[in-house]
Amino acid sequence: RWMLELGGIDAVDARCRRNTSTLYNWAEQQSYARPFVENPDDRSTVVATIEFDASVDTGNLIEVLRQHGIVDVSPYRGIGQNQLRIGGFPSIDPEDTEALVECISYVIEHS
Repeated sequence: RWMLELGGIDAVDARCRRNTSTLYNWAEQQSYARPFVENPDDRSTVVATIEFDASVDTGNLIEVLRQHGIVDVSPYRGIGQNQLRIGGFPSIDPEDTEALVECISYVIEHS
């Protein structure tokens, strides 16, 4: 019912794409981050995985975010990369995704 009220499948898809695009675009603008999947056509429109260079301690980043109530950004366990995996699900308000990238930037810049 909520998805129908949102506007149906097209609106749900657009909301997911907006969330993941916010994450991918942010990563592409950083010197220390990039989308894990390089080809934009192959990237998930629901879950964004962001790769960080060695200057970013994602373990510390995840811990600081968790201490402030931001959870579920851990990387894929089996890959062993320096990354975050962030859902862009339709239940996530796009403004919250925009706030998240600001939080990530702040923690990285002040660590």
